[in-house]
Amino acid sequence: MDEIVRRAREGVSLGATEICVQAGLPPNMHPDLYTDVASALKEAVPEIHLHAFSPEEVIYGAKRSKRSIKDMLTALKDAGVDTLPGTSAEILDDSIRKQIAGQRLSSSEWVEVIETAHSLGLKTSSTMMYGHVETPYHVARHLETLREVQERTGGFTEFVPLSFVSREAPMYREGKIGGMRGGPSGAEVMVTHAVARLFLAGSIDNLQVSWPKEGLRFAQILLQNGANDLGGTLMNESISTAAGAVHGQLAKPNELRSTIEEIGRKPYQRTTTYGHVSSNSQNIIGSPKLSEHVSTAEHVSTALEDDGHVSSATDEVTEHVPSLDEVGTGRFGSFHELIADKSRWRAKGVIKQPKGVS
Repeated sequence: MDEIVRRAREGVSLGATEICVQAGLPPNMHPDLYTDVASALKEAVPEIHLHAFSPEEVIYGAKRSKRSIKDMLTALKDAGVDTLPGTSAEILDDSIRKQIAGQRLSSSEWVEVIETAHSLGLKTSSTMMYGHVETPYHVARHLETLREVQERTGGFTEFVPLSFVSREAPMYREGKIGGMRGGPSGAEVMVTHAVARLFLAGSIDNLQVSWPKEGLRFAQILLQNGANDLGGTLMNESISTAAGAVHGQLAKPNELRSTIEEIGRKPYQRTTTYGHVSSNSQNIIGSPKLSEHVSTAEHVSTALEDDGHVSSATDEVTEHVPSLDEVGTGRFGSFHELIADKSRWRAKGVIKQPKGVS
């Protein structure tokens, strides 16, 4: 817990406005681990926005603590959780989920957690992982499900298409799923963002580019292809990196700003729920008119290993804190250095280091 709090304080010192916690599903997890993490973070940095715990983690926490989904979400909210990441969605079609995530939550369970969270005043993001075994039909069903949920609750803040990164993904490397692709083509990524913009227009109006998966240069194309949000400075990003993404673990605020300005758009910093960061900030640029401007956010992400200890990284975008622009990536350590650092990970041997990495 000390390391989680230390990372949160470090992120805040560099200008983070949000902490994103992806805690995993430790097999022998204490029933109160998730609420304890939330409480510790809010006590240490009460001003931070806590964006924490996916629908899958909510269901697991409910089972471990013998609570209902509603009671689990209420406990997390009382502990300090402000919003939830709408991850673990993959493709919301159970014929696909049985192939790629057969032991995980069902589409209906994902929707139940999301709608219950929204009913309690907890907004969420929404995501979709594509480029594996799904077809355009399944993508359309996924988008339709999100749109229907939004019509009922109005609780989604944004939609984030996530390209399947296959390089180190076990379900791809092991070759056990017939017909699995190694991720979407560039053309498919463009079409997916454009279709999502058209399909969700007037329902979920914020469409975020995941630069760790697509890279900053391709992100520029996608920002002209329907997206209006470029998120994540990502100090020590590890989730995409662990799957084999090669676009880095940190994008500094100036890099994100330049990425947006080079295509003739104006960046501005948003809050987690897409409000405008206080106009008192001297570095706020632009306005929230989404047709002309691109928003960014800033947060620190923390993940936990199976034993409940810290396992990785950070995730967020800053506009108003120049100090992060001056920080070298060495401050946070490389992905493999983090894995090898027993004081941080306490998971020696979880991932074998490549030759030449010390």
